[in-house]
Amino acid sequence: MRALIAWRRGHRVIYKGRKLEDCALITPATVNLTIMQLKALFATLRPRVAEPEWRKLWLPVRQEHPRELVGDESRALA
Repeated sequence: MRALIAWRRGHRVIYKGRKLEDCALITPATVNLTIMQLKALFATLRPRVAEPEWRKLWLPVRQEHPRELVGDESRALA
């Protein structure tokens, strides 16, 4: 399972008109979505196949910072 996740982490976001080497790697959140899909697959096979420890496979995801309003933006939203 770890080899599959390492393989998935090596994938890149493909941008139109760019070389593959110039494209960024996919985010950890995208890898976690793949893990969630695998978890659903394993749930259907539960009595026959031993499940991995999913919590150990999750990748840490950076949280976005909230944007603060500047100048007249708060009045424009009201």
